[in-house]
Amino acid sequence: MWLTIGYADVWCASTTANINDRSMTGIRDSEVAMRIVDTDVVETTMYDEPWRAGRFAHNLRMYG
Repeated sequence: MWLTIGYADVWCASTTANINDRSMTGIRDSEVAMRIVDTDVVETTMYDEPWRAGRFAHNLRMYG
């Protein structure tokens, strides 16, 4: 199961990682995580203010 989160449409992370001792030691439970920082920006608004957002993170939030 993948969990994908975004932060202010600037970057997003997608992960299978669990936050627990078994996952963090790196020897028993293999997990994967990635952080995506998009340099392709789109002009949009956030809280009714102009905002420059990464295209991937913005589309992920808008269209899921």
